[in-house]
Amino acid sequence: MSAVLERVGEGPGSAHGAAPRAGPRLLALGLALPAVAALVLWRLSLGGVDVSHLGSYGLPPALPLAWYGALLLALVGASLAICARCFRGWVAGVYIVAIVVILYGSIAVLASDPHYGWVYKHLGVTRLLEVTGRTNTSVDIYNRWPGFFALAAIFSRVTGHLNPVTYARWAEVVFVSIDVALIATAVKAVARDGRIAAGAALLFAVANWVGQDYYSPQAFGFALGLALLAVILRELLLASGRGEQRLVRAVERRIRVAQLPADQLGSPSWPPGVAIAVVLALDAVIVGSHQLTPYMLLAQLSLLILLRLLRSRWFVLVMALMTFAYLLANFTYIQHNFGLFTSIDPFNNVQHSAVYDQSPQSGVAFSAHSAQLLSAVVWIGAAIATIFLARRALLRRALPLVALAAAPFALIFGQSYGGEASLRVALFSFPWCAALISWALATVSGPLRKRALTVGIVVALAALFIPAFLGEEELNIMPGGEVQASDWFYAHAPVGSVLMLAGPDFPARYGPRYRVVVGPQSDDDPNLLRANTFRHRPLGPANIPDVIAVIKQYSNRGYLAFSTTETTYARVFRLTSPGALGSLEQAVAHSRRFRLWYGDRDARIYELIPTRRIAQRARLLRRHPPLRLYQAIPAHGGVLGIPRGSAAGRRPRAGRSTARPVQRLSTPASPPGGRSSRSTPPRSISVE
Repeated sequence: MSAVLERVGEGPGSAHGAAPRAGPRLLALGLALPAVAALVLWRLSLGGVDVSHLGSYGLPPALPLAWYGALLLALVGASLAICARCFRGWVAGVYIVAIVVILYGSIAVLASDPHYGWVYKHLGVTRLLEVTGRTNTSVDIYNRWPGFFALAAIFSRVTGHLNPVTYARWAEVVFVSIDVALIATAVKAVARDGRIAAGAALLFAVANWVGQDYYSPQAFGFALGLALLAVILRELLLASGRGEQRLVRAVERRIRVAQLPADQLGSPSWPPGVAIAVVLALDAVIVGSHQLTPYMLLAQLSLLILLRLLRSRWFVLVMALMTFAYLLANFTYIQHNFGLFTSIDPFNNVQHSAVYDQSPQSGVAFSAHSAQLLSAVVWIGAAIATIFLARRALLRRALPLVALAAAPFALIFGQSYGGEASLRVALFSFPWCAALISWALATVSGPLRKRALTVGIVVALAALFIPAFLGEEELNIMPGGEVQASDWFYAHAPVGSVLMLAGPDFPARYGPRYRVVVGPQSDDDPNLLRANTFRHRPLGPANIPDVIAVIKQYSNRGYLAFSTTETTYARVFRLTSPGALGSLEQAVAHSRRFRLWYGDRDARIYELIPTRRIAQRARLLRRHPPLRLYQAIPAHGGVLGIPRGSAAGRRPRAGRSTARPVQRLSTPASPPGGRSSRSTPPRSISVE
């Protein structure tokens, strides 16, 4: 990142028309020392943080003052480095990297496994490709867009990390670092000013609350999309076009300010054919990796074409042909499982999916409101910045960035994207909104006013980012026991069985054998709380027949999982009465129709016993005392269902498929309300 900003800091616009003189190396190092100090203070501050008992406000209340001091030091240092009289790109880059590490790396340090329950389905797809070496389009949508997973599987084999869980928790730091470097490169190509480029990277880093940079095809496609746009803005952008001229003339008549002509762009660094070949190669990888990103890119480039700001526009037609041809090959699958269009009503499409009657606790509501306010601040700030630039006669020069910021809003006129349309609009528009705000700040007159505004805006965005991004970690951090339970299930579950969850928020589909388990292919399905039968009411033994009926809708070989995060999710979103899931688990544990198949402190998985085996179990109990029951179990399974001395007799570890013998709880305990510590040993389990 610092190397990129060092390059973008060069050129005729790096210091408003004059290249900065190189200062003494000692002075430059001294300017960067606060960033290093901030990183040291940040790392030391995390030593005593416990994420096992977070409240509804998530991680922010658990972070010490030293953490906030380290972040403030890096934010102020980055702002002053960008506004310094003698701008040094590498110094600004060091501060921005420090900010990225502090904001996006804290969870990676505090948690032993990746956060977000839905990231484990991506790990499962990668592990599937690692094992099989090929895709299977009948499994799920990820096998139809396998680019990211195939490259991840190759990376795993080359590095020897055959389970990506070992490095996936650092994905956000890596992807955001790549993103800010590419944003700086792209903005520099338009603004011709290293300060503006560095400011755009900084503002994006502290505003990118959407949380789409985890280990996922979206993060991969977004980074490649930024690289594609950076190449286009550097090599294939025209200084002026007829469409742009008509729009600018209309603005001039409106605000009565004549706009300056666009800067004459320098000669392209690459031959046009090479630039187009790189663009098409990047787009081919994106098309085969993610369903949405190619269409966002087409919308952005189409708006640039309407403004006549691209040379050799025919390559966009080739991009469109590749995108729609790939969609046509998968059209039947998409239309059957998801639907191609949701609604032409943008107000309907920006509504979040309401699968549950969600009335969350105050902490989660505060996080959601902070995120909404942060998005509004960025979008309104970009609109004000555009007006400000127009009044400074700079609209013509900034128009490509305005087009890139506005184009993503086209999504909400045709798709809700599973209730995430507004999130994806924010993700794809924020880089260019940040660039417009940075450009407007760069034109503020008076060095003191400019520094004060820059520091104030950066700190304000970061203050909203912290609860928006870290405020739901009570739900997002996955305890190690749940990850092990998921790994064990998919390693040993019989073909054709179903894993029924007590509620949402479990690391499902983590193992490479997830394809042999039946059930809907979505984040939180199947789970009991999707049915009104189990929501907002006491639960207990009377609900056992309903539980069995729901399981048998999918398979006669059923397993039911209770976990810490499922209980927390139900409590935070008030989906059940207090203690209802704990009471239901006790009823399941004492039912003759279920037996404990796997258990640790964070998760318990119960097997539904087929009816024909209940009579066999009763006969065994009559003929053998309880202490001799284990010896009486036949080799094919019996009561416990696990042959003595089999691979089930060893405890599972993360990324492995062996586990300790599962024994029946003598007195099932209700799942705890908070998160369990990953370093705490499993709850002791006694033989019945």
